[in-house]
Amino acid sequence: MRKFIIFLSLLFLATISQAQQNKVDDLVYRGENLFKIKNYSAAIESLKEAVELGANAPYINYMLGVSYLN
Repeated sequence: MRKFIIFLSLLFLATISQAQQNKVDDLVYRGENLFKIKNYSAAIESLKEAVELGANAPYINYMLGVSYLN
């Protein structure tokens, strides 16, 4: 019984982490598209939330910095 509970807990954690990664990917995709059309204020919101959730790619930080400058 104990092994079953541990298994369910690990399965639940894996599902949550996958869902959060999908959210980060969606935020980065949206932020990148907003950046490309020069909607910097909306791009800041999406990219900032993506960074807060764990996205740490240099290009994301670059887009966020350029958006702040504009």
